[in-house]
Amino acid sequence: RTGTPVTPAPHAEQWFATPHHPMLIFSGCNTSDVHPCTAATVHEFMRHGRSLSAHDQHVVVRRSVCTNMAYTALSGHPGPPGTVDGPAAAGHGKQARGRRGFTLPQTDAADALSSPHYQAILSRHNHGSCPMLLLAPMENLADRPARIALKETVGGFDEACTEFIRVPGHSDNPRATTRGITASYDANELGEVPLAAQLMGSNIDLLAAAAERLVTVKGAPRIDLNCGCPANVVTGGGAGSSLLRDPDQLHEVVRSLVAAVGGAVPVTVKMRSGFDDTSLYEDNLLAVQEAGAAFVTIHPRTKQQSYNGRADWSLIASAKQLLSIPVVGNGDIVSVASALAIYRETGCDGLMIGRGALQDPLLFRRIKAYFAQQQSSLEHFEDGLSVAQNPNGTSSLDSSQMTCQHQLYGNLASDPAVSGGVRECDLVIDFLKRYAAYGFDGSVNGAEQSLSQSGRIGRLKKVMKYIFSGQPELRAACCHLLRVQPGQVTAEQYLQQITQQVELHWQDGGPPEQILVNHVTMPGSSKAEQTWQAAHSTKMLAAACV
Repeated sequence: RTGTPVTPAPHAEQWFATPHHPMLIFSGCNTSDVHPCTAATVHEFMRHGRSLSAHDQHVVVRRSVCTNMAYTALSGHPGPPGTVDGPAAAGHGKQARGRRGFTLPQTDAADALSSPHYQAILSRHNHGSCPMLLLAPMENLADRPARIALKETVGGFDEACTEFIRVPGHSDNPRATTRGITASYDANELGEVPLAAQLMGSNIDLLAAAAERLVTVKGAPRIDLNCGCPANVVTGGGAGSSLLRDPDQLHEVVRSLVAAVGGAVPVTVKMRSGFDDTSLYEDNLLAVQEAGAAFVTIHPRTKQQSYNGRADWSLIASAKQLLSIPVVGNGDIVSVASALAIYRETGCDGLMIGRGALQDPLLFRRIKAYFAQQQSSLEHFEDGLSVAQNPNGTSSLDSSQMTCQHQLYGNLASDPAVSGGVRECDLVIDFLKRYAAYGFDGSVNGAEQSLSQSGRIGRLKKVMKYIFSGQPELRAACCHLLRVQPGQVTAEQYLQQITQQVELHWQDGGPPEQILVNHVTMPGSSKAEQTWQAAHSTKMLAAACV
């Protein structure tokens, strides 16, 4: 409780080295619940607590059992004094740290990343090549039609993840509930591109059952826990970003998922930086790591921020310093410039891109093309550049940085690796047509069969806001197209109007303006929003060029 690091007794190392007797750590919180930590207590908690995997060498049972920490080995050794909190953390290069500063033993949690797929995409970061690129899960945006359309037309991402699968807080028939909520998941949805399954909920038993079924029956290559959804309807039930209010509960949820999949696939977490604020940020990170997560993806905004303000990339950098598991950066990646900026500023192991992938469907290709360029080009961009600080603390580009930006996009626009020799506008149009055709079940022409004209036009408006946001001529056309009502045109006619504008105004090299979009509102709708977007744009471009 004091937070003072504790030196374990000499015989503690003997316990850690004993494979046949798991060491149980009982962490006490309640002064009113004081019980002697005897062998009988140990067996009682093992009987009533969660099931323990046979291969677990060290197990942590978090309950309010005693005021002070007590260690008991089943082999009968006496426990050392002290107050050490935290389970064994998953090792990944660095020595793991517990939440109270105590160095913890390494475990095999990182072995879940030993598959050829993860070894290949993670090793790129270690060798200075393009980092791991993931398509983010986004409800009602990066849904099945969008994922399939992106993969079939442009691709470029190493892995995608489903929008969250909602796990209820209670069920009278858990088996039927688990079958129902996992029924639509298809591990082969994207062919050779792996599709992870994201779960969202707070009921530990139902979450574990869903994870087990997704892996053993449905073939999911990775299970991800949603700790980022800011919607009140979600957080009110204790799920999504609400899990960030209690690091101990978060630990229990992740630990149950890890146990449920039995090491067969990685369990990962996508989280925000906090609920109301970032006061529990490090505790949450360490709880996730100690529970056995294989890697963590961080969107550095709090729940209260929702999608407002800027993502604080410095929090990703601090997580990279704190943790021994890989860290994936997420938030405000809308261009090659912003991808380079977050990568250089944080040292993260990978990038997860959501809204930016719909603003520029070729973004993943652009990032890979950039990293494939000769190192001499990168050195050329870096020469003689500096960031000018304005009195208000924002950054602006000087003339040399503007030249750098033009060179960056000019080179990528002429790189055949981006478009494959096809006009970029044709690839964007192909994406739009496929997106408009696919139904929510992934079937070709399913939208026509399952959606009304109004529903199909509404979907197109949502995606159009993103694609048209970063190019001035397209943004002007968007304002007009948003006013079109379903009764005035058919979905086919509306799609034709959109694609005509793309063919006329799409600029090779991607959107020249770095704008963040929330599809609930059109970007640039107010003077204040335009001012903020301009400041944010110059900051990202400066960071990428420096």
